[in-house]
Amino acid sequence: MLFGRYFGLLSLFASSVYAAGLDSQKQQTVLLLSILAAMVIAFNAPIDSLVWDSTFVLWNGYHSMFALADAGIVTVTVITYFISAYTRPSKSYLYVGLGTLLTFAGKSILLNSDTWITPLPGLLILITGTWFVCARLHKEYLWL
Repeated sequence: MLFGRYFGLLSLFASSVYAAGLDSQKQQTVLLLSILAAMVIAFNAPIDSLVWDSTFVLWNGYHSMFALADAGIVTVTVITYFISAYTRPSKSYLYVGLGTLLTFAGKSILLNSDTWITPLPGLLILITGTWFVCARLHKEYLWL
């Protein structure tokens, strides 16, 4: 679970670095480093398989450190997409950056909420953000 979560975040970060102008031949290095970083995090995180939190997610150690790492990766990713929107002729990257921010907010609402009211807004925010990211990246890289 942690590997998938962090590999997804680091892959989104790699796509923002590519949008900022990283050479496509160096993309393989970024991908391999993302796999390695996600594996190191997943293997070294203490997880108690007998304790679940109220949102049915396994309770893992270092919760505040993971929240800070998530926020840092997403912040750098969003800023990189905004810089790409400013420096490149396509403004699709602006919507991808906003979609990334919405996706992270929706995921955080869904994972950290304890009431029955918050899943619907969290799900709507997550779907909207995912739609922004997927639709705009598809439009941008359709003819590559």
